[in-house]
Amino acid sequence: MNEDLFWEIIEKSECANYEYDFPEGLVCELKKLTPELIIEFYEIYHVIHEKADMGNVWAAGMLLNGGHGSDSGFIYFRNWLIAQGRETFEKTLADPDSLALIPVDTDETGRPYSEWESFGYAPSYAYEEVTTKNMYDELNPSSNNATSFEKNNWDWQDYTDELLAEKFPKLWGKYGKYKIEFDNRPSLTQYGLYSINIEDLGQVTVGDVLMHNKYGLGTVKSIEKLNEIIVTTLLFSEEQVERHMIIDGHSGLWTVNKQAMK
Repeated sequence: MNEDLFWEIIEKSECANYEYDFPEGLVCELKKLTPELIIEFYEIYHVIHEKADMGNVWAAGMLLNGGHGSDSGFIYFRNWLIAQGRETFEKTLADPDSLALIPVDTDETGRPYSEWESFGYAPSYAYEEVTTKNMYDELNPSSNNATSFEKNNWDWQDYTDELLAEKFPKLWGKYGKYKIEFDNRPSLTQYGLYSINIEDLGQVTVGDVLMHNKYGLGTVKSIEKLNEIIVTTLLFSEEQVERHMIIDGHSGLWTVNKQAMK
């Protein structure tokens, strides 16, 4: 497996149909490979994903998600970016403002949404279907460090509205108003939700324990709904880390863990 073959597989899966946001096209392509090649695909995916860990790419992704730029959101945005194909990915690293020309999903108000959480799990879905085994149990502990490169040091707080408008005039002109709206939304402490019904997941309440198929058990600390996007803060028990995450019941990545709440 090399990067050329990696991108060829991504391109082949681009036009396939999928249910909700499940990456059916990519999973089908990966199932044609041997288990060893699926793991190699995953390792290359990880390296390419990390290459996009750049402040300017984060800023572009934040604007393409209506001003929402959480840690998990940036992971899911880079998944979405890889799904757009090699040309768009490489052009974005060189010129993030070029993303203003890429069509993105929007809600009824025009607010953009460009994240794809489950796309990053496609190798593990394919591996399990081919072998009935959990791919993560089969990985070499050093797999994710197979290729090293210098990390870019950046701070999201450096990206003021003035700097965003200067560095990304096309993106700011198209989506900047949604970032301003997001920044001026009512505070969580005053208007935070205590409970909400999420389609295909059920009623979720502050204090509930949710199971995420990557991060494990997390206790809901707060809930916010911005238009149709549901954002929660969860404390994950294994890492003892709080994460701000978008919850979509359609994805199949979440379950309410009633046993853990007893």
